[in-house]
Amino acid sequence: MLFLLSAVISDITSDDESSEAASDTTESYSAPPATGAPTSPVLPPEPEPPGFGDGTYLVGTEVHPGLYRSDGAHYCSWKRLSDLSGDYDAVLAWDYFVEGQVYVEVLPTDVAFTTDDCGRWTAVTSGGPDVSGAFDDGTYLVGSEIQPGTYRSTGGSGCSWKRLADLTGDYDAILASDHFVDGQAYVEISPTDVAFSTDDCGTWSRVS
Repeated sequence: MLFLLSAVISDITSDDESSEAASDTTESYSAPPATGAPTSPVLPPEPEPPGFGDGTYLVGTEVHPGLYRSDGAHYCSWKRLSDLSGDYDAVLAWDYFVEGQVYVEVLPTDVAFTTDDCGRWTAVTSGGPDVSGAFDDGTYLVGSEIQPGTYRSTGGSGCSWKRLADLTGDYDAILASDHFVDGQAYVEISPTDVAFSTDDCGTWSRVS
């Protein structure tokens, strides 16, 4: 009888030790640290589009002399400068509140060129598509974008237009102009004109 009691006590003790060992094993186990999700590769920044945007640029180092075009301007303002003093007399030529595509010729004698809200300027290597059939606000090259002839506009409130001998923005480059015209308008563009500029005149179309 004593032998049986000792065996039972021994079995109980053995079971308790096994349970404690299993418990210790469970408590000492820790899951390996979770690895993070794979990171995406770092992509290089997008390259700058061609041309230049708002700001003031030194001619000869930051911008080169030549003809430039800006597409989609809205209240565009630009100035060609003889120096950087900020004096009014330093402004060689300028234009303000221009809509549509814009052209300007930067000269080798200019010191700087400043631009605001004109979009991006790019060097012109050729004229745009021929739009003689219908065109709106902007400046257009005669001979490539529009052809010589007589044009009629659908009209606007305060229509202004200019026939240009060059694209420097100089006052002397204006061959003829009209301003603050209401209703439809007509203009004859000559083969010797370099460009035609229009603002708030509605749509122009060639009639002859």
